[in-house]
Amino acid sequence: MSGRINWIAVIAAVIVQQIVGFLWYGALFQEPWMKAVGLSAADVESANMPVSMAVSFAASIGAAILLSLLLSATDQWGLMNGLKWAFLLWLLLALPIHVETNIWSQRGWMPALIDGSEALAALLAAGAVIGMRRPKHAVLTSLTF
Repeated sequence: MSGRINWIAVIAAVIVQQIVGFLWYGALFQEPWMKAVGLSAADVESANMPVSMAVSFAASIGAAILLSLLLSATDQWGLMNGLKWAFLLWLLLALPIHVETNIWSQRGWMPALIDGSEALAALLAAGAVIGMRRPKHAVLTSLTF
């Protein structure tokens, strides 16, 4: 597979995904998520936040690069195509992973719902950003697999 990546769009998509995650697990669903996974505020405060943030950041970079490569390989740019590929990536990859992980760990459906819906929101935001930024020759990197 050969693809062209607009690194400015990838960086913007990573920032947008991080904002979505911050809002999702902070202002919007912090309490229900903590209850669903059995964490207290003290547990969250004692967590290794730099490591957690680094893993989250790396995952966002990977998702943004994958979305960029999918759009490039199919030559399907634009808002709707970005959203379409982001949704498919969520439906066929991210959602099954969240559901499987939470069900096997016997946490139930609530954390899977919260985690899966955050993944959808973050991927759709990234897909919109990347889809609207067709690579220009000045910011291209060509990857061949």
